Amino acid sequence: MSEFSGLGAREKKYREDRHKFSHALGHDPDMPKDAGEAPTVREVVVDRKKPLVKVFLVTGRKFFGNAYTLSSLPTGDKEVVDMVFFRVPGGTDHVGILEEYRKRKLVSDPRAQAQVNCDNPLFADKWPNVTFWLGPKGEPCFTKFVTDLQPKEKRLVLNGIVFTTWSPVWLFGGVTK
Repeated sequence: MSEFSGLGAREKKYREDRHKFSHALGHDPDMPKDAGEAPTVREVVVDRKKPLVKVFLVTGRKFFGNAYTLSSLPTGDKEVVDMVFFRVPGGTDHVGILEEYRKRKLVSDPRAQAQVNCDNPLFADKWPNVTFWLGPKGEPCFTKFVTDLQPKEKRLVLNGIVFTTWSPVWLFGGVTK
């Protein structure tokens, strides 16, 4: 039985393509491949003065978001941060993800994560990555950096609210408190 069985045809095709794409690019030995592996830490210099939307556009990716979640984005205050990337087991919901952030003593910093994706424009092509926080009303918000392979390759930054479980393909990012 395939690891993609039980999915709808479109989702199955997307995941199979993503799987082939990530294998073709190879894996960075520094990136965690499974939820149980140690996280990766990267030092990042962050420009805190740049307007938020410009922060996302400078990654070279097309930005999709809404004013509500943009207004709730964590801002951070340090110019030099340790950006930590980690994986969670497939099927983890927002409650489990927020627990992982708490357990690892991390907070979301979309500006710092955008800087990682700007410094290495192929980063999200190899490792789709996301950061996660609670909005003003307690709703789970995200910013994710991804390359969508369907119907043709598109490099995106997506910002919004999500009530779902996450697949193990995602690298979650945060900065140390």
